[in-house]
Amino acid sequence: MMEIGAKPHFWAVIRFLQTSCMSILIPKVFDMWKNVEKSHINESNYENIIGLLCEECLMEEVVCAL
Repeated sequence: MMEIGAKPHFWAVIRFLQTSCMSILIPKVFDMWKNVEKSHINESNYENIIGLLCEECLMEEVVCAL
């Protein structure tokens, strides 16, 4: 299993989920990634995840991500 601790790996996993019609799993992966390293919790990463979830019309998941 690929370690998602590194930022490039994390975004590769997120892109895979998005293109594989599994966007519903993005918030769960984001939560796991945040728990790996506290520095992952920042405004830029939240903006990217929220924007991506909005593109996928996953508004309930956007609210939960906050």
